[in-house]
Amino acid sequence: MADELTLTVRQGGSLAWLGDGAATATVAGDGSVSWHPASDAGGGVTFALAPDGPAVAKRAHVGETAVLQTTWAVGSSQVAVTDFLPVRLGAAGDVVHPRRSHQRLVRLVEATTGPVRLRFRLAANPGGRPAELVEDPNGLLLIGRGAAVVLQTTGEVVLRADGEVEGVFELARGQRRAFLLTWHDDEDPEVPEAAATVPDWELDGTYDYWLAWARRCPFQGAQRQALVALAAMTKAAGLGSPGGEARLLGAAALAAWGFEDELPACLTAGDALHDLAASAWLLDALAEGYVTGLLPPFGWLPHAEALVAVADALAERLGNQASGAGPSSAACLAGLWGATRLVEEGLLAAEAGPWRAAIRRQTAAVAGPGGAWGAGWQEALGLPPELAPVPAGGLEVPLDLDGTVEPLARLWRVRRALTGGAWLQARRGLDALLQEPLEGLPPVAWSHALWLGARIHLQEPPPPGRATLGDDLGFD
Repeated sequence: MADELTLTVRQGGSLAWLGDGAATATVAGDGSVSWHPASDAGGGVTFALAPDGPAVAKRAHVGETAVLQTTWAVGSSQVAVTDFLPVRLGAAGDVVHPRRSHQRLVRLVEATTGPVRLRFRLAANPGGRPAELVEDPNGLLLIGRGAAVVLQTTGEVVLRADGEVEGVFELARGQRRAFLLTWHDDEDPEVPEAAATVPDWELDGTYDYWLAWARRCPFQGAQRQALVALAAMTKAAGLGSPGGEARLLGAAALAAWGFEDELPACLTAGDALHDLAASAWLLDALAEGYVTGLLPPFGWLPHAEALVAVADALAERLGNQASGAGPSSAACLAGLWGATRLVEEGLLAAEAGPWRAAIRRQTAAVAGPGGAWGAGWQEALGLPPELAPVPAGGLEVPLDLDGTVEPLARLWRVRRALTGGAWLQARRGLDALLQEPLEGLPPVAWSHALWLGARIHLQEPPPPGRATLGDDLGFD
């Protein structure tokens, strides 16, 4: 299809993401899926599937969707594996998510040329306990503590004494085999007949959902493919958990790109604002978005008290840090300055004086040259001089977001350039990053890149003559 987008994924340690808005799964370069359904019982599934012997893989998300297709070349033969978490549309066009106790993972295997011999191994620990295997006329149950996984597939499987399932099978040209895993928050689930689980309609429904979702984005610029793909990955992987930075910042970024329902839905989640670091970056994004007009107005005022409480907690957090530095310092500064800007713009009713004092104390405490993140934090945050009494060396604030330093450092430099007025440099830096595979990065990096992309590609560049940071940001 001419309008399809392919996301090249590096072989080896990089991960591709699947999602259905309720749960996420990752697919490693060797074809192994790690699936952690949204379940109170906890636990997950590991499912390895690949040719039985040397093979070369190429994989890509199909179109602007979260459906992943891996093509394995085995000599002159090829086999395609399509992985997805089913999502479908109801009669009214609304999303029909599987119930939490009936979430599904589908792996479709088809030999485009053959024959191809493949091997698989499945392990599960529903409820955090190694599974007990129980055969059923309609499938195989892997039963844990308070939960179970049902495997339905054609062909033989081998039950191992350690509770794992494995098998070897061969497909001739045009032949296919489906693996359907269903999670149940029940140790004794009812298993439907295998005939009722043919996943073709689920694949079509999942395609339709993601393509319809992507069409809502009005942006048609040169980076549309990369940014809409980034948005799809952010939604698939970042919005599945009930909290966390990826969810909240990702929701703000998606709202800026035209997916207005993501942010209110996120804010109404029961514990969405309980994660301080996540809520801090949300305050930062809300301030930038509302002040610049990037975000449309929302009826989120019922959450104003919660947002004020978050800012108060951030100020207290900074005051309790003996050294003035730590992994949450950047989030605290960004969130407090965001809350202060919301107050100054009349968008949040609160007394911002204590927050400004906390920002001033923190920036003074961490002033100095060097450090893993370098200078320029005051420019990146856009802090006014009275809140950033920093010598020429700038600020150094250790930042540890999911342990990925270098790409996030590059994103922070893009933000610094953008805030400092170097719009063309910021765009060049972000576009260079978007040319690289992002699937191996944590969702927090996707959220940051998507948000910065909105600020760069959806807003007009600053007028000529505005001060810039010069050419020392090292994007080349």
